[in-house]
Amino acid sequence: MNPPPLQPPGHRMILASAGSGKTYALTNRFVQLLALGAAPERIVALTFTRKAAGEFSDEILKKLARAAADPDYASTLARELFPDDAQRRLFKAQHSAFSVQRSTSASAPPSPPLLFRRRRSLSAFSLPAACHGGKHTPPLARHARQFFR
Repeated sequence: MNPPPLQPPGHRMILASAGSGKTYALTNRFVQLLALGAAPERIVALTFTRKAAGEFSDEILKKLARAAADPDYASTLARELFPDDAQRRLFKAQHSAFSVQRSTSASAPPSPPLLFRRRRSLSAFSLPAACHGGKHTPPLARHARQFFR
């Protein structure tokens, strides 16, 4: 008998008091799903306030921008996202092969998409002008390019 096929990660609901790390847990989960290849439009994240939604989208965008701009950040992100050693090694291998050319333009970085319904300057997190790798580009880099077009 064959083992059952691997299933994509299931849903997660987090109920906790203020200051307990819900935003951290949800943003890591969102980025983890993107890293595993999930399409952003297939992920639903709900919060009760606009402030929480803004913090949530800001943290996701910061992680995506940093992952696309700093290959060394992949190791840190892998430890946060994937406690399983095999998944962590695969994630790090995918991102270590990813090369980035930094932008030399003085223009402000583009704003996030309407998906997050939040427009703000991400001057501290500039996205590289060109991301090389073609079809072998890791999922987070592809999503970062999409969000910061």
